This record gives sequence, C-alpha cells and structure tokens, in this order.
Amino acid sequence: LSQLTQVGHISPEDFSNILAKIQSQIWVFEDTTANKIVASASIFLEQKFIHGGGIVAHLEDVVVDQSYRGNQLGQKLIANIVDIARDSGAYKIIADCKPELVSFYSKNGFEKRGEQIAIYFSH
Repeated sequence: LSQLTQVGHISPEDFSNILAKIQSQIWVFEDTTANKIVASASIFLEQKFIHGGGIVAHLEDVVVDQSYRGNQLGQKLIANIVDIARDSGAYKIIADCKPELVSFYSKNGFEKRGEQIAIYFSH
C-alpha cells in the first residue's frame, strides 16, 4: 500500500485492531515464492436509503507492486470485485482515482462521472 499512499508505521497490535474494525473485503495476490503480497484491492458495500434501500459498492485501495505491473493483476482484482458487487445486488460500483489512471479504469468498464471533492484533515 505504500506504493499507493502514505502508510506510516503500524504495529502488529494496531494492525489486528484495525483489521477487526474493517467492514470491507480485502483481496490480494501473493507471490508465494517471495512470500510477498504483490497486489491488493478492497470493496466496501454501503446500504443506502435511496434506490429502495439499494447497495453501492466502493472499490478502494487498488495497488499492484511496481515490479509486478503488466501482468494484469489489477485487471483481475477489479473483475473479481465487480463480480462481487454485481452478485451483492449493488446498483453501482464507484471508485476514486488519480486523473492519470482514468484510462486504466475505463479499460475495465468504468466511466468517468462527475468530479471528486474532499476535505483532508491532519491528525
């Protein structure tokens, strides 16, 4: 994940506590020869009051280790997560990405809709 964003130091105890609170599914590819996670992505299913109580799926934290890119691992993770979203009955799946990654997501069935806005807090 450090190739995606700033991670910081997380102790094994903090890792376990965070993992227990996460309500999303995290999917990974592991290089078992190197004993290393080389790609990951997560999906969070949000129940809504709109759309008759429908579900929105959020694709989050897609990252492939730089030395493993070009092997379609990201594409496979996204396809898996899209299937999970569809099978869950979600009426849409959304993701935020950097502008330079829009074409990658477009190749995987996503279309650009609107603009993202955010407030970042320093903690």
